[in-house]
Amino acid sequence: MRRSKLIEVLSALDKNELKEFGVFLAGTSVQRITGTLWLFKYLKKYHPEFPETKLDKKLIVKKMSTCIKVSEHSIANFMSNLYNALEEFLILKDIQANKVEKDFAILRVLRKKKLDKLFFQKIGQVEKDWEQNKPQGIAQLYNEYKLNMLCMTHPSYYINPKSPIGPETLLIKLDLHYIALKLYWTLAVYSRSYILTDSNKEQAYPHYLLQEVNNLSNEPRFQANPYITIFQNLLTAYKEDTFENYAIIKQIFIENLEVFTEMEVADLLKLLHNYCVVSYKKGKTEYAKELFLLYQLGINKGLYIENGYISPDIFRNIVRLSCSIGELEWTENFIQTQARYLNEEHKDDTLALCKAMLKFSEKDFEQVIDILLQTNFANELHGLSIKALQLRAYYELEDMEDSFFNLVKSFRSFIHRSHNVSDNMKQTYLQFIHYINKLQLIRYQDKQKFLSLKKEIDTHYNIGHKSWLLNKVNELIQSKSPVYKEHV
Repeated sequence: MRRSKLIEVLSALDKNELKEFGVFLAGTSVQRITGTLWLFKYLKKYHPEFPETKLDKKLIVKKMSTCIKVSEHSIANFMSNLYNALEEFLILKDIQANKVEKDFAILRVLRKKKLDKLFFQKIGQVEKDWEQNKPQGIAQLYNEYKLNMLCMTHPSYYINPKSPIGPETLLIKLDLHYIALKLYWTLAVYSRSYILTDSNKEQAYPHYLLQEVNNLSNEPRFQANPYITIFQNLLTAYKEDTFENYAIIKQIFIENLEVFTEMEVADLLKLLHNYCVVSYKKGKTEYAKELFLLYQLGINKGLYIENGYISPDIFRNIVRLSCSIGELEWTENFIQTQARYLNEEHKDDTLALCKAMLKFSEKDFEQVIDILLQTNFANELHGLSIKALQLRAYYELEDMEDSFFNLVKSFRSFIHRSHNVSDNMKQTYLQFIHYINKLQLIRYQDKQKFLSLKKEIDTHYNIGHKSWLLNKVNELIQSKSPVYKEHV
């Protein structure tokens, strides 16, 4: 029974939902089936864990037999009845929470019952509601088509005092929805290919009618639609690998935030985010600031909070980026105010690393070491970030060369022993270790070696903390008279 779909769905209900389900059962035919209602009351006591020992069918039969004649076969029937009622409860709850679906359900009932006057009154009320508070999302384009279609195809449409709706109106509404949706999902394919390496790209999908859709998107009647405008601009940018109109796309996005659903806003933000990341990695450093602004927008909109939590990876990435562009006061405030959204399992490690990153940016390198030496990382990826930061802190401190070179050796060993880290990620960190070690070895030598190392790092793509390494090399190059010191 523990693996049954009934128990699986009941486990997903919170306490209030379980209580509501009990009230729902009391108003259905289930209440007359004594065994089904008894089973619900029994299971309710063990929600949400439902221990295996309490779900043994023989035990349930024994307990139920004290008041009802029952067998294991009867238990199966009661479970089926209860699950069917649970499905009806969840469907009803979903419709009640979705006003658009609820309105369409009422319209279907009114039409079926031939309550024509009430049907058209409801149509008018829905249209008025949408004018005052239009639902968000691409799906609303289809809802508008659907409402017009229900109205126009009604057998008594002639009594509707409103202006007639013809097939042309339906086609315009349907075209708006199709074009927006086609661009949206095509954009998803192109953006995915944009961030993947050639070896990971999927086989090209034949984008049927895409050229026709693109041509239509440029017509004034479709350009007036914010969904089509931004999706078409983004798709062109990704296809042609040129974001010359990035500022325009971003402006359209910000001006129409209220039009999109939360999921659509998150997707669009991710598309802009991906471009900024790739551009920054290509050396366009100005996109670090753009990425920061996008993160701020996402934070203000609560887009990074899922099921009450912020992913530790996103949390660290935000701190890392904001520190890299000197937004230290903002970073400290972010850590303090957003820490409550970190899952307890990863909270201590994440906060320790983020505070260490902030201290590193404040050039308090001794404090960085103190924080990191007290941190026990929960996973290998976390360990990579901690050790890389610790190594950079040792480089910045004087008289820490022994600790530096010891960590170089142990860091390499740690990477080779890591089983849950991709080969690409391993190479990124191994290249970082290689170059920071080289930097330490030549830091007291002649300028020509600095120039040679800079050229080597500059032409290498897959290096962790590449910008920091280049900054350190530039510092050595700009130093007027470095004193030679041979490392023993």
